[in-house]
Amino acid sequence: MALKQRVSPLRNQLRAAIPLAFPELHPLIPDLTQPTSLRFLQATPTPEAIVRQGRGHLLAQWQPRRCCGQWRPEKWQHIYDLATESIGLKDPYQLDEFAIKALAQALTDALAKQPLWLMQAIALLEGRQDFQLLIQLPRMGKPTAAAMLTAIGDVLACTKGQPLVKLAGRDVRRFESGASIRKLPKLSHVGSGYFRYWLYHYALRLVAHEPHCTTYYQRRKRQAAGQGAGQRALMAVCDKVIRMIYRILTDQASYSPQKDQSIAAYYAAPQKAA
Repeated sequence: MALKQRVSPLRNQLRAAIPLAFPELHPLIPDLTQPTSLRFLQATPTPEAIVRQGRGHLLAQWQPRRCCGQWRPEKWQHIYDLATESIGLKDPYQLDEFAIKALAQALTDALAKQPLWLMQAIALLEGRQDFQLLIQLPRMGKPTAAAMLTAIGDVLACTKGQPLVKLAGRDVRRFESGASIRKLPKLSHVGSGYFRYWLYHYALRLVAHEPHCTTYYQRRKRQAAGQGAGQRALMAVCDKVIRMIYRILTDQASYSPQKDQSIAAYYAAPQKAA
C-alpha cells in the first residue's frame, strides 16, 4: 500500500517538471510509467542533454527496434528536432536534468518493487484457510484476496458485517438540524482507502462478468433511477460483497453460488410475472 501511494505523487511531480525543462516533450509522453519513457527520462530528459549527445549518438542509441520499445523509431528524430528549438527554461547547471532523472529513477524503483512485495504477501497468505476461502469467490484473484485480507485484518473482532462496511467507507453519515433541508445522505469515505480501492474494482468485475451480480446491479439501478443511479447501484454491489466476505470468513464456509442465484431469482420472479 505504501508503494502504491508513493507512485502517484512521483508521477505528478515528474509530470510537472517536464514542461518546465522540455515543454515540447510533454505531449509526446502520454504514459510516464512506460518502460521506454522512464529509460529515456533517466538518460536524456532535457534539451541540453539531447543536443549534448548529438543527433548521430541519440539515433544510434535509441532508434534500433530493440531499444525504442513502445515508441516508434521515427519518434527519436522528431524529439531531436524539438530539442534544438525548445523554448524550455535554460539549465546551465543541469539542476532540472538532475531532478527529472532522480524522479524517474524513484518512480522506476517504486513500480518495480510493487509486484515483488505483492508476490511476497501472497506467499505469506497462501497457506491460510481464510485466503483459500476468499479465492473461491467468482473473479477473485490472488492479488485481490491478499489485498482484502491485509486491509481487513482480524475479522473475528467484528461481531457483524457493519464494521467492515465502515472500514470500506461505505456507511452513510448524516448531519442535520431541525431547520435543514432533507437531501440524500452521502457516503462517509472514511476507513481504509486501500480496501475501498480493491473492493470497488472487484465489484466492477462481478457486474461485468457474473450474471447474477449483473441482475442485482440492474435491479438496484432501476430502483434508484436518476442522476448517479449507476454509481449507487455499484455501491450496493460493494455492500453485498462486503457482507458476503464477512459471512464466508466468520462461518469458515465455502462460497455457494446457488444461494446468491436463488436470491436473484426470487427478486426477478415478480418482474417476470408483471
